Amino acid sequence: MSTMSDPTMWPLRARVGPGFLIRAVLIAIMCLVFGIWGIYDYVYALPGQSRAWHRAEVARTFNRLAEPIANGSTQTVNAESMQVFSTAVLNDLKIEEDPHLVDEENGLEAIAENSDSAEVLNRARHLLVAALLKAQKETQDASTAASKPSEAVLATRRWLATVAAMVQIAQTPTTIDGTPAPQLGQALALSNAALQKWGDVQPPSKYDRPMQWIFILCLPFVPWYAWQGLHSGRRRFQLDQDGTLHLPQGTWPKDQLATIDMHRWMAKSKAWAVHVDGTRVLLDDYVYKGLWKIVGALAAAQDPDTWTTNAKLVKALKQDETPDDPTPEDS
Repeated sequence: MSTMSDPTMWPLRARVGPGFLIRAVLIAIMCLVFGIWGIYDYVYALPGQSRAWHRAEVARTFNRLAEPIANGSTQTVNAESMQVFSTAVLNDLKIEEDPHLVDEENGLEAIAENSDSAEVLNRARHLLVAALLKAQKETQDASTAASKPSEAVLATRRWLATVAAMVQIAQTPTTIDGTPAPQLGQALALSNAALQKWGDVQPPSKYDRPMQWIFILCLPFVPWYAWQGLHSGRRRFQLDQDGTLHLPQGTWPKDQLATIDMHRWMAKSKAWAVHVDGTRVLLDDYVYKGLWKIVGALAAAQDPDTWTTNAKLVKALKQDETPDDPTPEDS
């Protein structure tokens, strides 16, 4: 007995499959995680990594400048080492998040215009001292107002004080008689402590930040997949025994269904119900569980020589049929 004539099977119903909903939710969560991860790396992790590497670079270049003087192998600062150190200091100050380092007259842009390394260090030292004095005054004012700076702000100020000490000793590493200055050992201890903390940090790749945009661009898919799951979950399909087709777009009596388009069914499990006015409604068996029953019933009623009520091709089923006990032909 065909499905169309079996009263125990009616009406045929289909709704969104649990697998589709689970996939939509998982993809939405995955896109949300990737997006937040990308934002965190772009805003916090990569700038922090870059800042740590530049701080370590300041300490490394200072050691190359100061250690020959500290161990007595020379009494003068190597010009190349001074140039490398001044460049490392300037690059570090550019990325340090301290508003006091930005000044119209004595800011970083004015320092960068100088090509002489000694002048760069001299201006950098003045800028650092001025910034630390302003920060100290703000800290004192905040303490009276019961509002203290955060630990991150205090850590930045401690580092700027360390850089100021390195810059000062780099300018005057020896005493009048040519012996290492007493502060040289203290500055080397500070630089070694910085290397102990950040010496193993690698600089971010030039592709790291652009790569984060790939993750950040996952965020627009979160509401899209969430809407897909919610929208699909509310949709229902039903075929009554008299041929009435209930769709999310409305109810079509049997005489209003012009045809069912099956040209993509075998490849994509997609068919289209076509109204007499030309309206097409997608019937996607990948999304809606049990929709194949409705598609099969409609297709078999429309073209029983081509389609079965199970939404299979009749020709394909006939080709699969073989005798149970084939008799070999006489030779």
